[in-house]
Amino acid sequence: MFPDTSYLMLLLIAAAVGLLVPLLAIPVSKRRSRLLADGSDAIWVGMANFRDPAGQEVPAVRDAFSDVGSLYGVTFSKKGDIRPVGGRLWVYGDRISWEPRIWLGRGHARPWQIPIAEVVEVSTRRGIGGHHAELETTSGTIRLEVVDPRGLKGALNLVE
Repeated sequence: MFPDTSYLMLLLIAAAVGLLVPLLAIPVSKRRSRLLADGSDAIWVGMANFRDPAGQEVPAVRDAFSDVGSLYGVTFSKKGDIRPVGGRLWVYGDRISWEPRIWLGRGHARPWQIPIAEVVEVSTRRGIGGHHAELETTSGTIRLEVVDPRGLKGALNLVE
């Protein structure tokens, strides 16, 4: 007489998980980053992803991504050869460094670092996929996506 409600329950649980995970991911990421910074001599640590690492202007950053090849299955992609690379950005008193964490394609991204004195300005804006940051340096612009833009701006202002 009544339809099986297990499908409805499964759908409701999936929707609840789908809504909770994005809400919890940012606070968990910020907390983990704070713990990493406290356990090192870094001022701030945060997730920083590069949507298109090949388009970077700063030579140290561009060289770190020179071995990054195309994604697996790129021939089936409508977006073309966009090669996102995820990693962790570290702000120290004398330098900014980045280390790769997630890459789903050919080749390997390498860590990079630049002296903090080269950073002239930092700007952030909210985008569809998260927060976009631009670090203006004496040798060009570094474009990336960050989870904690306030933390990044605060750490760079703290250094000055």
